[in-house]
Amino acid sequence: PAAIVNMLNAKYFYSYYPLFGENAPFPLVWSSQEAYLYENPFALPRAFCVGAYRVLSKGEALEALRSPGFDPSREVIVQEEPSIRPESAEGSVVRITEYGLNSMTIAARAEKPCMLVVSEIAYPDWKAEVDGAETPVLTANYCLRAIPLAPGEHAIRFHFSSRVLRISLLVSIVSLAAAA
Repeated sequence: PAAIVNMLNAKYFYSYYPLFGENAPFPLVWSSQEAYLYENPFALPRAFCVGAYRVLSKGEALEALRSPGFDPSREVIVQEEPSIRPESAEGSVVRITEYGLNSMTIAARAEKPCMLVVSEIAYPDWKAEVDGAETPVLTANYCLRAIPLAPGEHAIRFHFSSRVLRISLLVSIVSLAAAA
């Protein structure tokens, strides 16, 4: 469904053949004899706030994402109860201030409790801090990241910290040193 494509922040579709007719919801922005580029005007930002949530199992979440009534711009599906119950995202502002390969810094202002959703894949080794305090990263919409936000101005930092990766790097360095 289109809601899934929108929540994944897919702004463009590239194809080797025409995908849509003239009155399609995705306008053709560029084409050649061999390629077609369509724009998705409904793509959600990389980070945004929502005011409603549902707690569902992974299987139920996948089913809910496919339902025609699901709107990822208003609601998030999580697998566990958040520490702060979202009420409304109205008046919330989110701005990515730094973006790196293994980290992201976000400035956010929430008028009421809400849920910050990041359109990037959730993985257990992603950590988050809100105003310097570690906070659990929830799996949102089956595969994305989310954290609850209290009202106010917040500095949020996501960073990837994998113990397995650090150990693997150490073993590689020791092996390289031993081989040399």
